[in-house]
Amino acid sequence: MIKSFISFALLIALTGCSVPTLRHHYAGNVISFIEINSVGKEIRRLSFALTQESAETCLAGEWKQAKAISGDTGYTKNPAYTLKNGQLEVLLINDKCDLYDSYIGKISHGQFRGNHVDYGLGFNKTINNVTGEYIPEHAGEY
Repeated sequence: MIKSFISFALLIALTGCSVPTLRHHYAGNVISFIEINSVGKEIRRLSFALTQESAETCLAGEWKQAKAISGDTGYTKNPAYTLKNGQLEVLLINDKCDLYDSYIGKISHGQFRGNHVDYGLGFNKTINNVTGEYIPEHAGEY
């Protein structure tokens, strides 16, 4: 029994113990959003394939490309995303510095709850509520 435990401990030590992080855990998969206004009317649906490809933004942090794959895709421009400590931001329009249009919220157990927010130098405005769902069965399709 002790020999098995020592062998297992040695295996872990030699191979390294990798613990998956939330940072880009959802990369390579799809997340679908529904945006709802204050009276409960659906404004738009958007789905994105979250990639591991780096994205250029004017914002600090590690940003990856988000590819709009269904819904009101014409609303987006060069979308990007970042995920850190369960906080997901999808930058919907990524073509101007200091003027950002994003879905920002928490993702937990594959569910997203947040807001559609416009922000930049000297302003921050919440537009609508947003919910979303991570769809893992699409892994690798995009």
